Amino acid sequence: MNHIFDANSGLYVPNSISANTLRAFSGTGYGGGNAGYDNSMLDWSPLSTNADSDIVMNHEVLRQRSRDLSMNESLANGALKKIVSNVVGGGLRLNSQINHKYLGIKRKQAEKIETQIEFEFNLWADKAYNCDSAGTLNFNDMQRLVLLSVLVSGDVFVFLPSLKRNNSIYDLKLKIVESDRIQDPPAKDMTKNILGGVEIDKKTGLPTHYHVVNQLPNAVNFAALQPTEWQRIPIRGESSGRLNVIHLFTVERPEQRRGIPLLSPVIKLFKQLSRYSEAEIMAAVVSGMLSVFIESENPTQVPFQDWPKDPREKIKYDNVSMTPGMILALKRGDKVNVANPGRPNPNYEGFINTILRQIGVSLEIPFEVLLGHFQSSYSASRAAILAAWQVFDARRKWLVEHFCQPVYEEWLTEAVLKGRVNLPGFLNDPAIKSAWCRADFYGPAMPQIDPGKEVAAAKARFDGGFTTMAYETAQLTGRNFDETHKVNRREVKKLDKARRSTKPVYKGTESNKGKNNGTKD
Repeated sequence: MNHIFDANSGLYVPNSISANTLRAFSGTGYGGGNAGYDNSMLDWSPLSTNADSDIVMNHEVLRQRSRDLSMNESLANGALKKIVSNVVGGGLRLNSQINHKYLGIKRKQAEKIETQIEFEFNLWADKAYNCDSAGTLNFNDMQRLVLLSVLVSGDVFVFLPSLKRNNSIYDLKLKIVESDRIQDPPAKDMTKNILGGVEIDKKTGLPTHYHVVNQLPNAVNFAALQPTEWQRIPIRGESSGRLNVIHLFTVERPEQRRGIPLLSPVIKLFKQLSRYSEAEIMAAVVSGMLSVFIESENPTQVPFQDWPKDPREKIKYDNVSMTPGMILALKRGDKVNVANPGRPNPNYEGFINTILRQIGVSLEIPFEVLLGHFQSSYSASRAAILAAWQVFDARRKWLVEHFCQPVYEEWLTEAVLKGRVNLPGFLNDPAIKSAWCRADFYGPAMPQIDPGKEVAAAKARFDGGFTTMAYETAQLTGRNFDETHKVNRREVKKLDKARRSTKPVYKGTESNKGKNNGTKD
């Protein structure tokens, strides 16, 4: 149903129906309830179109407001970083999981190849010089920055240039570009479907190119002066098919081409909450001082101690600022009215917590986890952690599928081309390549309130055949089971050897106690 603007009511209404007749407007189904126009719904006529109109046209304002909250509002900043810390932590580590059955190789042979692949990947990923075009971030740092950028700005772009560098085995480098730099060129080709800097195929809707500006037009450039220029970059190489750009964002609408900041539904709540907190803090500060208002019968008269010694000097009437514990002498005839703001506000905490619970629902973070405030029972606290961890785990899988895995596949392709690893059939068959590229990335484990109970539950699940040791190891410790098991076996052998090589202990027996203390036990 089309909406038009009704000048009498100031509302967008269906077709040409006036506000006076909307009350009588009814229909079947939802029209008699949430889609109706009774007194409670009369002033609610939202207008929504396609994803481009609703998102791209408002993306700039949402991004700037979200970014401002992230930089200047403590609760918003803490909520975003809490997500990043639980999803990525210190970084997600590669765990190669070759599909050896499809490839027709034995498990032991696959394990040797997996170990070699992980070693080679870490040579590239662990040093910023080897994997970052700017030489600033290693792959773990990039994961944190990429996820935080998506949460704050709605989306982020990762370019994959090939740059040769001395003492660097691999040429693949990553360059993270903020979403602001993906813009429509000033003179874009109107025959192409370009919006928000993203060019898509008219028939299929497949993104084909990104339009990147070398510097933000409104940004202050303190470095070398250069003209502002746009570049049209294909997502994949036209001849090689190599991936050039990764566009990371969460899809919430069909045909969506730009991302939405996570804080978008609660931007207003966070801002109002910040203003309210500042007002309460200021009121508490003022309450801690002697707050007075002076009523003067003779405004031109100043206190005696402020009279100038030289009668020819003019008397100053500047306002006096308050400081804690300050005592002032008053003028003759002045009256003092003491102001009592009544702070701290006893209702402050309850009100703030109520708003934060609403915000937590939107961010999918329980209140207890959002504030790190666990004062309920063990069951309630664990339920809150489990609910939050489901969201963190889903975001981790998203990050692995859309960032870590595509980067890993591009790196592994170069490793094969350079002859660093030998993977037969990798370059000839996409199915074989997929089998070689199968991998997982593991990260920090779920927080545990009572480790003893968690371990007992994991053991019970494993003994019952409901899970695997690899899964439980990752959930409890955030580590790779294969590596942990190898180290554990070596440690057990060392301990067993140490116990067997321990010298015999001699002590006396009941029969010869006090006489012979050299009996072997």
